[in-house]
Amino acid sequence: MKKIFLAALVLFLSSIFVFTAQAGIHPVTWTTSITETGFFDINAVAIDVPGNIFVTGTAVFYSGAPGTSQDTFVAKYSSAGKEVWRRYYSTTTWDGGNGVALDSAGNVYVTGYANTTSLWMRKYDTNGNILWTDTTRVSSKGFGICIDKTDNIYTIGTTSGGAFIDKYTSAGAFTRGTTISTVGVPSYSGVQKMGIAVDTAGTYIYATAGIPTGFTGSNLWSGKFDATNLSIIWNKTLSVDNGSFGSGIAVDSAGDLYIAGYAPGVGSDGNLLLGKYSGSDCSQIWKKNQAKILAQGITLFNGHLLITGTQDGFLWLNDCDTAGTTLAEQIYTYKGKVASDSGYGITTDSTGNILVVGQVDYYSFLEKFGADITVTQAGNSGYFKIVGGKDGYVNPSKSETSNFLYKATEAGTITFKVYNSRGNLCRTVSSIATGPLQVDSFVFDCRNDAGEFLASGIYMVKAEGPGVAIVKKIAILK
Repeated sequence: MKKIFLAALVLFLSSIFVFTAQAGIHPVTWTTSITETGFFDINAVAIDVPGNIFVTGTAVFYSGAPGTSQDTFVAKYSSAGKEVWRRYYSTTTWDGGNGVALDSAGNVYVTGYANTTSLWMRKYDTNGNILWTDTTRVSSKGFGICIDKTDNIYTIGTTSGGAFIDKYTSAGAFTRGTTISTVGVPSYSGVQKMGIAVDTAGTYIYATAGIPTGFTGSNLWSGKFDATNLSIIWNKTLSVDNGSFGSGIAVDSAGDLYIAGYAPGVGSDGNLLLGKYSGSDCSQIWKKNQAKILAQGITLFNGHLLITGTQDGFLWLNDCDTAGTTLAEQIYTYKGKVASDSGYGITTDSTGNILVVGQVDYYSFLEKFGADITVTQAGNSGYFKIVGGKDGYVNPSKSETSNFLYKATEAGTITFKVYNSRGNLCRTVSSIATGPLQVDSFVFDCRNDAGEFLASGIYMVKAEGPGVAIVKKIAILK
């Protein structure tokens, strides 16, 4: 365990970022960037079940570029951050990738634009082979993409008539589309973001963007659509702050929405817009603002709401619960420089590790953060020790248990709370403490509150009672 800790410490210190954070930080696992000559801007990220990472964005003046045009690129990375393949799409003018999503078979779907104003969408297999390409929608740009449980594809973007949402089959056949004439992308912002999400049942599509109110303004907007025929169920303006817009949207298993966006501030600064809304009628459940933040990516994982963007020119990462309470907030600079740093997209793998993509100065980056531990250590006072198991871990499948040894300053009750590596509470139990002259023990059977064995992993155990406030680790391996 000591060697593992030292290796993790060295890796952390070698990161190109430095940061400040609240309790419950997400440690940097690795950082990678496209080092090839040229300007690369990664706009979106998706991850498959094995942990492979897929990104899309734009590339300018890169090696082998045809002329001076801006091209779309799509790339695959391993879970360790090593590039597996990279593909380009180029026309005679400007091209770019803005959204990426994966189907149930691991195929990759990308949306963006070609020849400056034509919607571009392409499907690759997991090895980077092109399966089909669609550029039939003209005078349009794609800004977001999502896929339902039966692999229907939904894209959102702008067109000459406003904003559109289109539906396709996984074979690339256009099914139907709808246009929202009042919605578009604020032309002043320089950040062209729109959000689209589908619920777990594949019944409804949710979207967010901005309603332009003139050349320099917009209002935050959201809409709900029937996934079958794309008919509008509701179409709401959520903020009338001139210059506000929605950049990202996520939907939970209950059908409630989480929208991240931007409201104007002083000068070039802005204010975070983050809110939870009912999926049935878009009524506000809660809303919060934070100064000088532009949010651009949002995702949900296991009761955590994760948002990325920029704060005061620094890369910003926020982790809060579904009630809007911040659990961890981190701010980064690139090599200690004050630069134009921003996170554009965010997702998680199956164990809660976080992937953020964005731009630092003129360099793209892809960064992996470890799952956080949001347990606050209350002074580490008193005596608490965990013993049992072999080779540093407990195997409950072999009927192994662990003993919690503790000594209180007076008779009373000791409470043990067991958290997983995401900071989620798994088990709460209590035991009697006889007082200062006696070391007491409690047998922990490695089960959660539902009586099920805990999954393999590292857990934090917080002991609290008279004169005791300590957090210890326990490793479970089945």
